Amino acid sequence: MPEGWTRRAALTPADGASEELWELWEDERVVAAAPVRARYGKPLDVMAFRGIDAAAHRRAALDLCRAAAALHDGEADAGPCPCCEGAGDVERLASVAGVDYVRCRRCGHGYVPRPPIEALARRFAASEEIAAVYTDPDTAAVRMEQVVAPKLAWALEAAERSLGRPPASLLDIGAGAGHMVAGARRRGLRAEGYELNRHCCSFARERLGVELRHGDVLEARSGGERFDLVTLWGVLEYVPDPTRLVARAREFLAPGGTMVVEVPRVDSISTAVQRELPQFVARHLDPASHLNAFSDASIATVLWRSGLVPSEAWYFGMDAFELASQLALHGELSEELCRATLGLQPDLDRARLADDLVIAATGAAA
Repeated sequence: MPEGWTRRAALTPADGASEELWELWEDERVVAAAPVRARYGKPLDVMAFRGIDAAAHRRAALDLCRAAAALHDGEADAGPCPCCEGAGDVERLASVAGVDYVRCRRCGHGYVPRPPIEALARRFAASEEIAAVYTDPDTAAVRMEQVVAPKLAWALEAAERSLGRPPASLLDIGAGAGHMVAGARRRGLRAEGYELNRHCCSFARERLGVELRHGDVLEARSGGERFDLVTLWGVLEYVPDPTRLVARAREFLAPGGTMVVEVPRVDSISTAVQRELPQFVARHLDPASHLNAFSDASIATVLWRSGLVPSEAWYFGMDAFELASQLALHGELSEELCRATLGLQPDLDRARLADDLVIAATGAAA
């Protein structure tokens, strides 16, 4: 058997859910076996949430190019893999906005050269552009109903299965505009959140009545504070050292608690579309923000190195939206073709070709 993580799953297409077995092989033997409850697909009215606007997509792509040029100043070696620490044994994955994504041959992780830490911190702490994704008042209701509520419900159910009781507390790291914290408090949990971006913190305070902890969780002291559920929704792709952040987040996890991480998947239709049509990328392979695009093996590696074992997985994405957006950019897109293209997403989710993965993980057995 090959070294690293493998997955055993039924050959027949899954209808919503199935059981998988994730195994870690070292020296031709299994050193970890993780039964994983898998779910496929998440309903989203993408037209209400984003819509397909070729002109807006083009503007966002040009903004991404400018931001990438400012962040990645000159050519640089990608260095060792940030997940498995493979010593630079990589292959070229794609070039977006003049920046090369490479792929680790050992764990399959996709990543770009690490920008200067100071430039990265300034961008994430002060960027209104990044904050706007979460602070747009026109999409706030749709975000809470179709994005936050389903994810929160899934995470709470996973945590309850681990704890044997409903979780009572939640810490959201990289809390964005505070929607997850607000949703958890409405359900009666003690909920807190860390967020770097000052615009997001202002929105959370003024619009949602949530006072987030403004700052970097890596610099915070837990002081013995523990939570039944610790979440990182779409955070690990932004950081140069995802293993360090997960290890830090685990310090806040109560015994028997669950960590939930959401990451962009490199093995997806969105990646393939953007590799072939890299001129106008506005999301997913975004070297101005997404330093990482995870393989299932690379995120499992990050969790395992932090003493966590996957227990549940949820595959879904916006690949059909990406394909439709690119079709709109490169030619006429009729309403009929748009509907047909967007209708592909459930099939891509079931085939594990989606660009998003959420994993619930618990502490490894001694």
